[in-house]
Amino acid sequence: MAKIDLPVLPPRLYRYRNVSTMELAEQELGPVLEHYLWCSNYRALNDPMEGFYGTSPWLAKQSNFERLANEIVVRKSLVGICCFSDTYENELMWAHYTANYSGICIAYSTSELRSGLDDRVHIVRVAYDGQPPRIGRDYSNCPERAARAILSHKKAPWLYEREWRLMANSDALTTSSGNSAPPPGRLPIARTGSVKAVYLGSRIKDEVKDKLVTELSKRKIAIHAMKVSGYGHDWMRVK
Repeated sequence: MAKIDLPVLPPRLYRYRNVSTMELAEQELGPVLEHYLWCSNYRALNDPMEGFYGTSPWLAKQSNFERLANEIVVRKSLVGICCFSDTYENELMWAHYTANYSGICIAYSTSELRSGLDDRVHIVRVAYDGQPPRIGRDYSNCPERAARAILSHKKAPWLYEREWRLMANSDALTTSSGNSAPPPGRLPIARTGSVKAVYLGSRIKDEVKDKLVTELSKRKIAIHAMKVSGYGHDWMRVK
C-alpha cells in the first residue's frame, strides 16, 4: 500500500480579522499581545454544513455503529478550532472576513507557533470536495480521530480560503481565569514572538489604525498598510 506524506507546512499562517469598530480592535489585540489563540466550537463557524459526514456501508452495518456515531457527536463538540489561510493576498478573504477591507490580517510564523503549542493540538490542511467526508473502517475504533477528519473537510466552494486549521482538545483550552474549558476558549502559546506582521486593510478606520499601530509598535511586529493601486493593491511598511 502506498504511503501518504504529510502536507508541507507553509512558513506563515494568516488570520483575517474584523476590526471595524474599536471594540473589535481591542478584542483582536488580546490574543496578539497576550500570546493565545481563540478557538471556536464548529457550530459557531460560518458554514452551516460543518461537521456533516457520511459512513461507509461496512461501518453502517457494524453492531457498535450507533455508539460510535454518538461518540463522534461528542468528540466533535470537544474540538476547539482556530482557522488560518496560507496567504494574506486573498481578495475574497479581505472582503468576507475583514468587513470589506476594514480589518486586518495577522501573520504567524508557523514554526514558532507550532513549537509554542501543546502537544494535544493538531494542525491540518482542509480538504475540499462536493460530497461530505466518508467515515469507514479506518475510524471504527477511534471516534476522536474520526471527529478531526470530519472537521478537516469543507464543501468545494470554500476552496478559495486555502484554509489550514488548528484543532485543540478541550483540555488544552482555558477560560480567561485560567481554568480548563470546552470550546470556545483560549489556547495559550507558550512562547512569544510567533506573530511576525499585521496587515491593515485599505478601509480601516483611522482611529482603529492609530490604536493598532500604537499597541503593536511596542512589540517586534511589522505593520503594513494596504494601498489600492488601479486594479490591484500594494503594501506600505508603517512600522
